[in-house]
Amino acid sequence: MYLASDEILKNQSGRKALMLLTDGEDTSSKISLAEAISSCEHADTLAYSIRIADDENPPMRSFGGHGRRGGFERPDGKKFLKQISHTTGGAYFEVSKKKSVEQIYSEIEEELRNQYSLGYSSDRPAGDTGYRKIALTVNRKGLLVQSRDNATIDGMSLKIVTKRPPTAAELDDLRFAFRIAKHVKSNTIVYAKDRATVGIGAGQMSRVDASRIAARKAEDAAKELKLAAPLTKGSVVASDAFFPFPDGLLVAIEAGATAVIQPGGSVNDDKVIAAANDHNVAMVLTGTRHFRH
Repeated sequence: MYLASDEILKNQSGRKALMLLTDGEDTSSKISLAEAISSCEHADTLAYSIRIADDENPPMRSFGGHGRRGGFERPDGKKFLKQISHTTGGAYFEVSKKKSVEQIYSEIEEELRNQYSLGYSSDRPAGDTGYRKIALTVNRKGLLVQSRDNATIDGMSLKIVTKRPPTAAELDDLRFAFRIAKHVKSNTIVYAKDRATVGIGAGQMSRVDASRIAARKAEDAAKELKLAAPLTKGSVVASDAFFPFPDGLLVAIEAGATAVIQPGGSVNDDKVIAAANDHNVAMVLTGTRHFRH
C-alpha cells in the first residue's frame, strides 16, 4: 500500500483507487499503519480492502499457538483494514460463501461510477502550502455529503500561543502525537515522548476522562516495567479537538506533560492558554481538528 501510493499513484493525476486483496496478516512491514494511510491520502487515493481469511481456522504460528506470535496477541488485521478504508474514503469487504471476489469487484466498480470528484483553483500563491477548507452544500433532499479527513500536520500552519515556545524536541514530538491522534477514535488524548506513544485515551465522551485514562495506562505500564516514573513525565500531549475547559489540560499537566498541541477554537481558549502559561507549558494550535467515530 505504501509503495504503491508513495512511488506510483502520487505521480498520477485523475481519480485513483487501490485494491488491497489480503488475509489481513502483516508480518514484515517496516512502515507504520499511520504512515501507510498518510501516503495513501497524500496520493489522493481511495483504498478498498478485500479480506480473504478463514477466521474459524487461523494459521498455526511457530510460537504461542493459533493466532499468536511470539507470545503476544496477533494484530487485528480486520480492524486495521477497516481503518485504512474508512480513513481514505474507500470501503471494507470480506470474501465469503455468499459474496465472491468477483461480486465485490462489481460493487466497487458500481460505487466508483456513482462518485463525483470535485476540485477548485485556489486564489492563494502557489508557494502557500497551508491547508484549505471548502464548504459544500446540496439542495436536493435525501443526499448526504461526507468528506475524508485529509488534513495532515505537515500541511497545517502551527501557531504558538503561550509565553514559552516548545523546544525543537517538543515540537517534533507534538507533530508526531497529533499525527497519531488523527487515527484514534474521538475524543482522544495522546501522550508521546521521543516519537513514541506513552499513553492513549480513546473514544471517550469526556476529554478529561480521555486524558485520565491515557495517564493511567502510562502509570500501569511503568509499574509493570518497574520504571521509576511513568513516561508521561516530560512528555507532550495531543488532543484531536479543542479543550472546552482547562480541566482536561490540567490532568495532562499533572501527569507530567510539558507541551500540548490542539486545534483551538473553544470559547474558553483564553482560559486554557492561561492555564498553560501558569504551569510554564508550551501550547501550539493547529487550527484544524480531527474527528473519527
